[in-house]
Amino acid sequence: MWNPLTNNLSDMKIDDLVTKINDLMKRMKMTTNPGVRWQLTLLYNQYHEEYQRRLFDQMQKDSAKFDKIINIE
Repeated sequence: MWNPLTNNLSDMKIDDLVTKINDLMKRMKMTTNPGVRWQLTLLYNQYHEEYQRRLFDQMQKDSAKFDKIINIE
């Protein structure tokens, strides 16, 4: 589930994503309200998925570079 009030995450820098993820984790640990914790978890998942997507894209780019260098025959 995506929060429609969240800004476009693809515009954020990777460092800002990591900062936001850490902030959301801290807030999730501090709250005892299950409703608030659920909303924070949804936001956390959204930011974390964007972070993972970027890491995967970077790995794909790096892999393409190595494919040209390494030739196993």
